[in-house]
Amino acid sequence: MPTAADARPARVGARGTWGRALLVVLLCAAGLSQHVRAQAIRGTVYIAEEQRPVADVVIRITGEADFEVAATSRSDGSFLLLVPGAGRYFITAERIGLKTLDSTAIDVPARGAVEISVTMSAQAVELSGLVVVAQRRNLSQTELIAERVQSARALGLGRTMTREEIEERRAPHTAALINSAAPHVRIRRGPQDANTVFVRDCPLAVYVDGVLINRQPTNVNFIVNPQDLLAVEVYRGASQMRDYIDPRGCGTVLLWTKRGEDQSGSPITWLRIGVAAALLGILLLK
Repeated sequence: MPTAADARPARVGARGTWGRALLVVLLCAAGLSQHVRAQAIRGTVYIAEEQRPVADVVIRITGEADFEVAATSRSDGSFLLLVPGAGRYFITAERIGLKTLDSTAIDVPARGAVEISVTMSAQAVELSGLVVVAQRRNLSQTELIAERVQSARALGLGRTMTREEIEERRAPHTAALINSAAPHVRIRRGPQDANTVFVRDCPLAVYVDGVLINRQPTNVNFIVNPQDLLAVEVYRGASQMRDYIDPRGCGTVLLWTKRGEDQSGSPITWLRIGVAAALLGILLLK
């Protein structure tokens, strides 16, 4: 009958078998890693004029049977490309602002990686000419303001009101008109700040025809009548304000008036004024 001493060699033999198998696996892995390292092309890209490494250069390797592989140089100019085996390969390099490196032959041995240096020269890039075409637009005050209102509505900014909408509201005064255009705007009624426009106790900046007129809370009814307005724009907070801002960041009210236009809606120009003065002079001479 076998004893414990007789069974011990069997266990040793099993351990030795596993050890030999592990050794074979390690040797195969080492041979495989040597094979992979042997079929590699590594190097660094430099600028010839300065001899400094260049990043973002596209390195392309081609070979037999339509083999092709590419890599981009790193910040230190280095790159690494693996090829399927020993043989002759061709390398090209290109980047904007550098002269493209034409196809150059490289022989890769069966063992050992190939170390190369790629030197490229700076090359100016000729850009096509830029042509700017501008056309002057002779728009009246009414047309310009209408475009502003249309743009604000397309962008979803603020509250706006056109001349037609102002006439339909028939507001008794400008404060009521602003409040109807933007209900979130509050109208103060106190003796010190009567008919001033606020948002959450923050006074809004009021512009008339692009001119800021209230660095302090101002009675808007004293500024302009609703009948003289072409459009109203109300912007709440800094996120909505466009080209006219509020130094306090509360918001802005833009009042665009009919001043500067004649009854036909065309702008009063210096030419018209000159013609009128000339006609008046002729009449006086007679």
